[in-house]
Amino acid sequence: MMPSWTDPAALAAWQRLPVETRRRVLVAVHESGHACAATLLGGRIAKAVVLDPPEGNATGKTVYQELPAQVAAPSTFAGPWAEARFLAGTRPTARQVEAVLASRAVCDRDELLAGAGTAFVATTVPPLLEQVWSAVIEVARVINRSGEASHHDVCSALKLDADPATAAHQLALIRGGAELGVTVTRPVAI
Repeated sequence: MMPSWTDPAALAAWQRLPVETRRRVLVAVHESGHACAATLLGGRIAKAVVLDPPEGNATGKTVYQELPAQVAAPSTFAGPWAEARFLAGTRPTARQVEAVLASRAVCDRDELLAGAGTAFVATTVPPLLEQVWSAVIEVARVINRSGEASHHDVCSALKLDADPATAAHQLALIRGGAELGVTVTRPVAI
């Protein structure tokens, strides 16, 4: 699958990259999607990594410290969605996401089919990741550059405050549609 970007120069630059470089970028974007969605929905990752060399069919993985049950399916769907979004250059169609699930994200597809499926997550994940797409790309850059990203890297890309209570409030605001880096003010005690 090749990017269907509208900028001919960007597409040409992508096509000139070595196959292994393109694979690594796609894996980084995919794992970043998992990591960002999990964090946005209340989970916590240990790390998101590119596996060099691959482990069986797996070329990347996201390891979770905490993943509430209701977050598992959306987080699983977010990886293939992010990869399809990157390849499409815009919000992907269902067919484009399915192509990623069928070709490179077979483990994710199997997990989705065994669990909640894609109906709920297909309406939840796209608007959320589209809203924070710049953070998904920033985390992917970290993964591509260093081989892995931590929960701290994801929180930094999402522009979350270091204070957990403030960060939780910011996450709720982002899920409600606020921009990244939203400032939370607390009432002053009198």
